[in-house]
Amino acid sequence: MGSASYRLRYRCRRRNLHRWLQQRDHGTSMESIQYLQDVRYSLRVAKRNPGWEYLQDALFSIDPVRAQEDPVIVKNVPFYKAKKALEAEVTKLNPPPRPQNWGLYEKTVLLNAQREIADKILDAQWEAKWRQEKVEEMLEEKVRPFIRLLKHVYSRSLRLVLN
Repeated sequence: MGSASYRLRYRCRRRNLHRWLQQRDHGTSMESIQYLQDVRYSLRVAKRNPGWEYLQDALFSIDPVRAQEDPVIVKNVPFYKAKKALEAEVTKLNPPPRPQNWGLYEKTVLLNAQREIADKILDAQWEAKWRQEKVEEMLEEKVRPFIRLLKHVYSRSLRLVLN
């Protein structure tokens, strides 16, 4: 009997590990990390014994945003429900158009960053073009004496053949 229950638990663990490996192999590494964090978080939430408050504080320290949104962990349930109802109501409203001067600083920062990125790209393209032209120029300088020599040898051999 004990052996059968052990085998069943082993198979369940193995099946869960197999599922996790499949998800990990099909997803990116960030998805795997997120999956592990979700598992860790869920396991801690599932263990609500006396002293739950300490675990609740620990969960808030691990992931405060998620802990504030998780109905299992929320400390003030009526406030949570009222807040969610208010958020749903606000979501249904249509926002007014954005004022012209709103976000000027952010816009300036973004445009400056875009300009810097464009300058870096253009610098890299110019450098690559200049290097290619320099290689062609130096190659021509190195090969020019051999071309002259070949022309000279060819013209002498042609004279000898014609005479």
